[in-house]
Amino acid sequence: MRGAPIATFRTADLLLRGPDGERARIMQADEAIHTHPGRDGPTGAAMEVAERLPDVVLEVDFTTDVRRRKLSLYEEWGVREVWVEVPDAPGRRPRSRRPGLTIHVLGADGRYA
Repeated sequence: MRGAPIATFRTADLLLRGPDGERARIMQADEAIHTHPGRDGPTGAAMEVAERLPDVVLEVDFTTDVRRRKLSLYEEWGVREVWVEVPDAPGRRPRSRRPGLTIHVLGADGRYA
């Protein structure tokens, strides 16, 4: 809509450095989206949280509930938007979740609304 390029990366490894300085995979985002790929996009499908974050993360709740673990980490790291899609198919989603798309936007207070 805004006419600017974006870059999407399928399953993206999100990395942190351990006490020994080695990179360790913390988790995978289902899809990472960079709205300014030339300026701040990653060079591959893995990104170090302390250096580069996607502008938007898309998570699909097929068998797990993103809210239990991932959402708080994304908020702590400062990912601007997290889109969580819960599929319509009853056998493919957690029973506690209703189907649909929820968009979490990081506010000025550092919390998702």
